[in-house]
Amino acid sequence: MLNRVRGIALLQAALLASASFVASVEWAPAVQAAEPSSDEEVVVTARKREERLLAVPAAVSAVTPAQLSKANATDLSSISKLVPQLQIQSGPSGNGGSLVMRGIGSAANDAGLESEVLINVDGIPSSRGWITQSSFFDVKSGQVLKGPQALFFGKNSPAGVVAIDSAGPTAEWEGFARTGYEFVADERFVEAAIGGPLTSEIGARFAFRYAGMEGWLENRAQPITANPLSPLYPTPGATTNKRAPNQDSIAARLTLTWDPSSDFSAELKLQYSYLDNKSGLTGQSQAVNCAPGNAHPSTLGVQDPYMDCVADKYTALSAVPLALASNWDKMDSLDPFLTNSATLISLKFDYKVGPINITSVTGFSDYDVNGSGNFDSSSFIQIPSTVGEKFTSYSQEIRAESNFDGPVNAFVGVYFERQEINDWNIARIPTSALPTRWIVPDPVTGKNEQYYSDNTQISNTFSPFIQLSWNIMDNLELAGGVRYTQEEKNAKLGNRFTNQGIPPGGTAPSGAAYRAAGNYLYGTFNDTKLSPEVTLTWHPTEDSTLYAAYRSGYKSGGFSITGVLVAGGTIDPLTYGSESSSGYDIGYKAKLLDGRLLLDLVAYRYDYEDLQRSILDIPTTTFIIRNAAGARVQGVEASVAFEATPELTLRLNAAYNSAEYTSYPNAPCYAGQTAAQGCVTFGTTRAQNLTGAVLPFAPELVATASFNYETPVSTRWSIGIDGSVDYNTGYVTADTHHPFEKQGSFYRLHAGVRLFEPDGHLSFELIGRNLTNEYILASASAKVFGSPGDLTGAIERPRQILLQVSYRY
Repeated sequence: MLNRVRGIALLQAALLASASFVASVEWAPAVQAAEPSSDEEVVVTARKREERLLAVPAAVSAVTPAQLSKANATDLSSISKLVPQLQIQSGPSGNGGSLVMRGIGSAANDAGLESEVLINVDGIPSSRGWITQSSFFDVKSGQVLKGPQALFFGKNSPAGVVAIDSAGPTAEWEGFARTGYEFVADERFVEAAIGGPLTSEIGARFAFRYAGMEGWLENRAQPITANPLSPLYPTPGATTNKRAPNQDSIAARLTLTWDPSSDFSAELKLQYSYLDNKSGLTGQSQAVNCAPGNAHPSTLGVQDPYMDCVADKYTALSAVPLALASNWDKMDSLDPFLTNSATLISLKFDYKVGPINITSVTGFSDYDVNGSGNFDSSSFIQIPSTVGEKFTSYSQEIRAESNFDGPVNAFVGVYFERQEINDWNIARIPTSALPTRWIVPDPVTGKNEQYYSDNTQISNTFSPFIQLSWNIMDNLELAGGVRYTQEEKNAKLGNRFTNQGIPPGGTAPSGAAYRAAGNYLYGTFNDTKLSPEVTLTWHPTEDSTLYAAYRSGYKSGGFSITGVLVAGGTIDPLTYGSESSSGYDIGYKAKLLDGRLLLDLVAYRYDYEDLQRSILDIPTTTFIIRNAAGARVQGVEASVAFEATPELTLRLNAAYNSAEYTSYPNAPCYAGQTAAQGCVTFGTTRAQNLTGAVLPFAPELVATASFNYETPVSTRWSIGIDGSVDYNTGYVTADTHHPFEKQGSFYRLHAGVRLFEPDGHLSFELIGRNLTNEYILASASAKVFGSPGDLTGAIERPRQILLQVSYRY
């Protein structure tokens, strides 16, 4: 153990020595900028066609496989750390994750809420947050499109698109194997891929990844024999899971290609991934602030002896008392758990008929999520819950693009999609007085849960688009198009089970009875929308682009899939309307100084109407979706890449973003907020006016500076040193704007050293991320049953020190 500690200390010292050089570099560009020294241009598909990053008229950040490897980025949450103004965080319930671009995003706490940022994996679109937990490996390219992208990526992209394309077969047999170990979280992984031609027409590639970790958080919850909140149910403490996230994941992908002629090709991708997180749905939750004067957070007035009040590496979450876990639907043991299995299948055909290129993309997605958690985030575990979702999606897109010799060409297509969400939430909530604070077992079934919600939503989408482009001159293009979206959603919301053993006072939080089992609410939502886009693009030179674009976006309304349904409720309060966005961006890209300098500038302004927000409904203690706000985001982004010498490349990125509500008069109040602090009562609703307030997760300024230095050290080996520093002015983390729900300004240092064969097979890398060990809030909100000022949240991953070895063949 002592040797291991010494080894880690030496690794940290080496990395910090490299990072100290970063601080002296005043000039360095964004990680998404292309390498100026590369002979190969970065190619993106922002307009569903292959184009040089330098020439595409859009705000696009490209992330290369090398950048993903250097950052140990293996899922969407870690990928987002490479792109300024993008934040992605997995969630414990609802739709499974939150994705925010420039401050525009949707919370993860309602299963009926789709993402503002569309995820597109190998041509398959997804608006479900559960995809944030899937592994990404053997990536060919990643690109982030900022701002509305309705024309080319269809529904649910009013804030932007994250597109991931996996690697396919190569002309010759090749592959790689990589293994590594991260010392802080005790994470180990191995991944490999091999691909090449099976015949002159058929190619194949197989890729595999396994990863496991003990976790970077320590769970300090101890058994409480005399539970002051529930004397009948002593708590077992952290049991076997002392660290979080304690998880294992496995993923595999098979790609097959068929190229029988120059006019036709086909590609089939089959991917499966499985996550087993033994820390459960809420294992990363912790108290990040306490009520004034309290040394510990409270639950129903009793302070938690094992939880502290700062964002750090400690949490205190008890497992479920054995007496409750013994007869509870979908709970196999008292230990928390989370399993997420995902299947993605895409089938793509490309067919050329004269000057017409026709593309067909068929997609299938399937997610099956089951988990349990401690939803009051305490050692007392007052809200044990099991949550799950079964999600399936079938999609079909057909596109045709002309390539006539004349100045005018067309690009047309149509998109079909059918989604089905089956969501459940099984929980019990303390409402009655001691000593029977929790409900007693159901007299008929003996079950211990309070309710078992059972919700289904089926949506059907039809969405054609057309774009016409006119080459006014050889270097000047005007392109305009529109997408039509028609969407229908049908919901069936209710309870599969309600406990009939509730003692006096142990009813629903509102005091009303829970909706009877089998008594479902039904609803249908229909909407149509036209989303236009116009772009003027000028190439003053072959290596420069100046563009101006008007873009619009759209996201359909639907139904809140809430965890609690009470008797007498109707479908109307659970129905929310559609959201739209429109605005412009103006950009300039250029390669200068004989290709040594890359420059990318963009200015933007977008307005959002009927912004969909998830709001706490106090009578039922659950979240519902409302069209509560209008918003505006505007700003400028600049990135530069400069090849100072053949060995040294410098990069710099800076982004200023102003994101605020233009109208939000009915924002939710924070816990304990008084009328003097702006919380007023309208009938039975308490609200505050946040018009003019900043949007959550919208830092005003972010900046990243980095360098890459490579030089030979022998006839066989070269050494490379990477370093970067990023700065963030901070942001609020919730719509309530609680004074303590804010992440302050911070900076992080990252560094890496690698020894590699430039034209060979082997490389050794030592990678350090967040060497300053900043504990950064990924989320924060009022603690359930806590005192005013008690906040719980989750942190981003702190320091990482990774040693990895790669072999390419």
